[in-house]
Amino acid sequence: MVAKLDSTTASVTPRSRPQRFRWPFKSSDWHLLAVGVIATCITTAIRIFEFSKPYWSDEYVSLNGASQPLANFFSQFWSIRDVSPPLYHILLRAWMTVFGNAPSATAALSLVISLVATWLMYRFGRVLFDQSTAITAALLFWNSYIVIHFSTETRMYMLVMTFALWSSLTFHRYFTTGSPRALRWYAVATLLGVYTHYQFWFLVLAQAFTAVFLQLTRRLPAPSRWWRAQLVVCLAWLPWMPFLIKWVYAHYFTGLDQWIEKLYPVTSWQYFFSVLHIFLYPTWTATWRTNLLVGWTLILVLVSLMLSVEYQRERWIVVKFRALEFPIVFPLILVALPLLLVCALNVGVYRYVVVAAPFFMVVLAAALVRLARRFRSTFIISAILFAITALNALAVLGWRLPF
Repeated sequence: MVAKLDSTTASVTPRSRPQRFRWPFKSSDWHLLAVGVIATCITTAIRIFEFSKPYWSDEYVSLNGASQPLANFFSQFWSIRDVSPPLYHILLRAWMTVFGNAPSATAALSLVISLVATWLMYRFGRVLFDQSTAITAALLFWNSYIVIHFSTETRMYMLVMTFALWSSLTFHRYFTTGSPRALRWYAVATLLGVYTHYQFWFLVLAQAFTAVFLQLTRRLPAPSRWWRAQLVVCLAWLPWMPFLIKWVYAHYFTGLDQWIEKLYPVTSWQYFFSVLHIFLYPTWTATWRTNLLVGWTLILVLVSLMLSVEYQRERWIVVKFRALEFPIVFPLILVALPLLLVCALNVGVYRYVVVAAPFFMVVLAAALVRLARRFRSTFIISAILFAITALNALAVLGWRLPF
């Protein structure tokens, strides 16, 4: 079965008319269409099943925070009852006013946000690469463990992913088009992100690093305009700065809130494999040997982005390294640079994994689509979708693979 994938790449200049959506794979690739539809139906059913589960401790923190009287609403953040900024709690409070505070009602808010995030995931893949990569990224995103889990949890993490995608999408649009409107929307999305979770600042740092690189290579439109937008975001954040300082002091100087670093210490290479897997499926559904095999497979898929395979007339196979294109480098910076920093500091690594998840998905999708084009088959995409869907279904049923 031969797949003729859409090879159109994102242009640096804006299109005069948006292209209409079309399925970029040939009809002969029925397995990808079938697996994509079945996987989406199964993971949607998983979400509906998870709706009825009672709250756990972190969700009670969100629920109690959003239910506080207005007179005490902001004082709870000063007393370190919740270590997150207030935006999600404000949104949850408004949602509960209309739909109530039952577990299914509050989980529905995260589900609605996840639909928006999946659309942004598609847009992000479409702008950076092409429609084939965008569809693959959206399918990986919707069917992945981290999105399934947080799309039914009464916490702010789904909202963080949404703002991370929105911020990075408008940032990319600005440095490819120089549009002031894109920069304004970037400032809005970024400000909403930093008022949703503190770890969002690591994404802003990675974006600033990218902007410095673009400015040094003279590819950043109107640098002074860009840095003024950064200044506006920082100034708008200043009212919340005392809360952040107190949280950092309580977390790292007095040790009142270091449980997550003690539970997930950054001590070995196995830890980084667990971070890699949590993007797609829960590691406890399989043995460590299977997780190791999957982890190295994913690494090889990602490494294939840097390899070029050529067949010579003498039947020799020549493998060459090639430089990564900027559409791949950009999301890799957003994933790798902050993760290296938070791992070095052991500062809420798993929290930043939530911010980085969409960018990992789009890079993985780009690698899979490139392999599919190289071997003229979308089977590898279908196989990975099938595998992560099956593992997520096993996790819900409480089963574990014997191997």
